[in-house]
Amino acid sequence: DFYQSIKAGRKFERLDNPDSYNKGIRDSWMPFWVKNAGENYAPIKELCKQESCDVSALGNNAEAPVLIIGSGPSLNDWEPYFKDWKGEIYISSSHLAYFEAIGVIPNYCFIIDADPNMSYLIRDAATKDITLITHPNMDPEVLKGWEGPVRFFRMNDPGDDWFGTYMPMMYMEFSSVRHEEGVLERDWGGGSGQLKGDRKTWMGIHCHVLNSGNVTNTMVALSQMLGAGRNLFLCGVDLGFPGGITANTSIDSWNERAKGIVLASQTGGTFDESKHEVWENTWKTWRYRFNGYKRTKDGFDLDKDAGIPKTRLLKEGHNGVKTDQVSCFYKYSTLILYGMDAPNLYTCSRGILDELPYVAPADVVACQGDVEEKVSPEERYKVAQTYLKHRGIYIMKGKGWTHKSPATKETFRRSKKRIVRYILFTTRLKMWFKKLTPQARKQIIYPLMKAPAVKFRLRWFEWVFTPEEKTRSLLGYMSITNKYHVKGLPRLK
Repeated sequence: DFYQSIKAGRKFERLDNPDSYNKGIRDSWMPFWVKNAGENYAPIKELCKQESCDVSALGNNAEAPVLIIGSGPSLNDWEPYFKDWKGEIYISSSHLAYFEAIGVIPNYCFIIDADPNMSYLIRDAATKDITLITHPNMDPEVLKGWEGPVRFFRMNDPGDDWFGTYMPMMYMEFSSVRHEEGVLERDWGGGSGQLKGDRKTWMGIHCHVLNSGNVTNTMVALSQMLGAGRNLFLCGVDLGFPGGITANTSIDSWNERAKGIVLASQTGGTFDESKHEVWENTWKTWRYRFNGYKRTKDGFDLDKDAGIPKTRLLKEGHNGVKTDQVSCFYKYSTLILYGMDAPNLYTCSRGILDELPYVAPADVVACQGDVEEKVSPEERYKVAQTYLKHRGIYIMKGKGWTHKSPATKETFRRSKKRIVRYILFTTRLKMWFKKLTPQARKQIIYPLMKAPAVKFRLRWFEWVFTPEEKTRSLLGYMSITNKYHVKGLPRLK
């Protein structure tokens, strides 16, 4: 039985303290986020004056299937098939050199990391025909160096003071829309063009995405904005080291391509000797980040050991594939998105994500993403819940969902018996908690925290929800406590 096999692996891929781990990552990025947001304010404001720079302005292409590209070893499996693919391709900055080398132009490049390496990866890349999707906290050099269109989203990290309080203050604009001589003046801040008085806007960037750990999870989350309901295929998203290597090894042949030996035949063009240094540097930069290249004062040194670094702390995956702590953390986020009404998600990878239905690359290209095997929203939720609950993570659906699958009394009772260490909420989940008033919060949440059977901490409450969200009363357990009354908690009237 499939669900029994998921339960059988419950001792693997565990994190001792996921919420503490998440906080550590967030704290390490904070100096980059704050500095970059300040430097990016003026250029983003100028961009928003010229055109709508929100992700939603890209429109909705609900018919096109999507390849979501990761950097794992199984990306090798896809190399013979990319040129025959007619759907869309989402990449990160790590793959710009790769796709340029094989002569394929992806649709979107996503950047969420804020470190300076991002600018190195795009500096020599051909980006004119690729749309960049990023957020205001990315490295300013990326914005300066990108040649193609740029669209932004707001990165949301619930409970974080920077994203919840201070950054909105920085990027909030007071603007007015005027009606003069029968002509409606376009409001660059909100971009809606409605006749309203002075109002707050968020620099024209309205779409926000929960910080979901890594860039491929961000692609999955944003795919609903770009076209919900289509099929998504994870390519090279191994979250582990199948075969005992860290990343796809097809990069080894890029050195020859960089020298023009096979580049012209791959792209159908003539190799330009003057670009030799550019190609080689781009290749080395990619390899430095993922495949053993280390920067020195004289350039790059290649670590000839293509295996897993000895300093990396490894874990045993449930299927025998080696993985590590950060990959397990990313898997948690992927399965939360999968269970919470994400689009149809399939894996073409050979790592630890075998809870998702697998489709071979050749089969995906043969049917151009029109896969017959469909997994219902209820089944996706059950798969995710079965995996996550054995690792102290709970996702509960309410009546506000597109597919109604409310949490049961048994689910709520089980969650009371254990220490809930970490819950990653998405925007859809928070919308479920929309009717709670301050009085109801006092009646339900605080007694629940004080109950001996539940070791909730006030810090958990403060960490998950921002002051703005509490004020707007988006939090509550009203639908569950009314329908399945829990002893000791008052009903709401």
